[in-house]
Amino acid sequence: VTGNLVVGDSFGPFALRVLRDLNADLDCLDAGEDLPHQAALPVLPNGAAPLPFDLAFRPGSDELYLSGSTPFGVLPVLGVVLEVAGGTACVWADGLGYAAGLQWSGDTLYVGDVSALDFSGRVLALRDLDADGDGLDACEATAFAAGLSGASDLVVAQDGSLYVSGLFDLGTFSGSVGRLLADADGDGQSDGVDEAFLTGFAFS
Repeated sequence: VTGNLVVGDSFGPFALRVLRDLNADLDCLDAGEDLPHQAALPVLPNGAAPLPFDLAFRPGSDELYLSGSTPFGVLPVLGVVLEVAGGTACVWADGLGYAAGLQWSGDTLYVGDVSALDFSGRVLALRDLDADGDGLDACEATAFAAGLSGASDLVVAQDGSLYVSGLFDLGTFSGSVGRLLADADGDGQSDGVDEAFLTGFAFS
């Protein structure tokens, strides 16, 4: 809404940075145009803060959501979705492995993750059903698709289908982008999974 860009940085001194083109010269390279975000990411129960993977504003708002996981080598691996608002970052959903791409569709926040145990992928549908400001309660996180060969970034198409990168096609032994059909029957799960919708990548 403000026109600001927010960038996650997994290895920099600041996990979040705010970019603004203050002098309208079509870049954010000038003094004061690249600043640390005022929100610090919370430390999770394993003693580490999550590293940002993806960021998404809730459409039509300045509510920022961040997917991320604690660093390699810190056990157990904890993946979360954070809500960043009012200068603070709070856990909005947890129970993820290596948290990946996220995308809003209406009141549903879809997020991909990869298991830290067997590296299988899934896409979760997150909803704040009781309007308490988070997706941490029972039944607020459902598996839209599970048992995938991976999960990286994702987008939601106009027809409700989701496209997921970071998959692997055994038919061609190549990286792939999968297509998850929309949930037309209302059971909370994709009506069809095609992990080889687009193939031939080294890693998509």
